[in-house]
Amino acid sequence: MNKSLETISLKQRFHATGWLILANAILSIAISTRYFAYLPTPPDAKSWLFVMVSVLGQMPLLAGVIGLVCLPFALIPYSHLRRTLLALVASIGIGLLVVDTFVFAQYRFHINAVVVNMILAGQIVSFPLITWITVIGGCALVFALEWWMVKTFEGEPSFMKRKIGRRFSLLVFLSLLVANGMHVWAAAYGYQPITTVKRFLPLYMPATANKFMSKHGFVDQAALDRQNAMKMKGQSTLNYPLSPLKTEAVEQPVNIMVIAVDSWRGDTFNADNTPNMWHYARVDKSITSIYPLVTRRVPVFLVCSTACRAHTGIASSQTSAPLS
Repeated sequence: MNKSLETISLKQRFHATGWLILANAILSIAISTRYFAYLPTPPDAKSWLFVMVSVLGQMPLLAGVIGLVCLPFALIPYSHLRRTLLALVASIGIGLLVVDTFVFAQYRFHINAVVVNMILAGQIVSFPLITWITVIGGCALVFALEWWMVKTFEGEPSFMKRKIGRRFSLLVFLSLLVANGMHVWAAAYGYQPITTVKRFLPLYMPATANKFMSKHGFVDQAALDRQNAMKMKGQSTLNYPLSPLKTEAVEQPVNIMVIAVDSWRGDTFNADNTPNMWHYARVDKSITSIYPLVTRRVPVFLVCSTACRAHTGIASSQTSAPLS
């Protein structure tokens, strides 16, 4: 073992840990691009700008939080133990981010307590085998990469003498200011191409200041009223029907099939998981009309017929993720 790495000063250890945080911030930015594969194309330059500054501000911020956990390990004088703990914590953070991208790809929401409970209980949240193999193999590779980076940074290569960290920190700070400022404006004017971006990044809660903006006249009240009118009213109770239903006998009843599926992935539409629907989709039956209705995350297909060959195309087109 190189003696210089065994006896490095405390200042060098903290310097190496800081570079580890910087490297993981850049790695987090690269990983976060997976989220935006499902983002509708931004309609203008300011929406593109918000996407970029949001990523440059939020992802290094998350890496910095993980970095705060790593800082105390720099006090450990034993190189093997120190590097292992630093690599372990850093790889857990990066690993969780990678797993969250898979969760978002399939269900359009991020990891939360409900998702974790359902996964541990073996309930409806499931992933293909290839996903598990990719995640496990990826975690092993990430740990090896993190360990190598810690060892390299503790050796203080020549590029560490450049003030890259300060410049990157300034870039992150400016990105946070621009992103939050743009979101304050967008929230006040009901500009959805910007306000809807926040759900694509984990733990992202950009600033709003509608009361302040309204007080100074910088608000589009009509747009905000339209948005509020579309929101679900909380604490509502079902009170239907208000009077007894009146029905009439139908001489020639219409055969109606209603299919409601929550987060239906295309790869689960097959003879094993949905045998009846799989059969109906392949029998030679005609269809008079089909009405697909898509709520926030639940696709609903109202089919006026005994079966529909069109189901095959609808389901197979969702080959990588559910409707959302």
